[in-house]
Amino acid sequence: MAAAARQLNIAQPALSGHIAQIEEHYALQLFQRHARGVTLTPAGEALLRHARRILENLSEAEAELRHLSPVTTRAPVRLGLLPSWGASLAPAIIQATQLALPDIALRIVEMRHDESLDAIRQQNIDLAVVLEDTAPAQTQLLGSEALLYVSHVAVADRMSFRDVAALPLILPSAANLLRHQLDKAAKAAHVVLGPVMEIDGQDTIKSAVKAGVAGSIMSWNSIRNECLDHSLSACLIDDPEITRNVYLRRGEHVPANLAEAFFVVLRQVAEDNSYSRLRHART
Repeated sequence: MAAAARQLNIAQPALSGHIAQIEEHYALQLFQRHARGVTLTPAGEALLRHARRILENLSEAEAELRHLSPVTTRAPVRLGLLPSWGASLAPAIIQATQLALPDIALRIVEMRHDESLDAIRQQNIDLAVVLEDTAPAQTQLLGSEALLYVSHVAVADRMSFRDVAALPLILPSAANLLRHQLDKAAKAAHVVLGPVMEIDGQDTIKSAVKAGVAGSIMSWNSIRNECLDHSLSACLIDDPEITRNVYLRRGEHVPANLAEAFFVVLRQVAEDNSYSRLRHART
């Protein structure tokens, strides 16, 4: 319910209230509620089928009316951005899209990786920046981004993964995709990661690091703004270098040429704002 409320940009109590009104109106239960979330009842499944049909008909009607209208309108595109990309790159993405794709009306929705995949499947968004290639036919590799050691005090330009692992660290929990990638890299490098604290949420982690609780390992885009304003410091992890891949995922309903146009824009923005580009500019 919390994830659905975020996608709809409304408060969770308001969403629960709307659902309760529908259930009361039809005297039917739409969701089976349990400790780990909710599942649809048979009545909920039936309503979902009709809702999807209504949305498809609405999209077809909008497309036909736009075609008949003498006034040229910009085509809407809904783009899901990881929180790290939203905080760091959204202004550049908006500007680049306006220049390269002036006929597009861009709507940015900030979503975590798993939320974006769900939204793509439900056609609530058209494109999404994600962290795994789960559907090769609809996914393109945007590139890899550096994972950096971050601290509230000045740090060296480079540190080995083993030296970073020996420091007090705040990391996401094991269920987090970034933590999974770090644990996998640590195992391959025969390094033991033993965080002093686990926090899920990049803003909370950054606040704890700024307060001097411990350091962390985060993607460059998660901390780019803080490093540029010198409220945090970061260094490259090597021996081995730790990176993560980032992909553009398109919905099956999205034309491949539109996805390709956005891929070119997003890849260029990512390259222009990468950690390696910043380090090169400073040398």
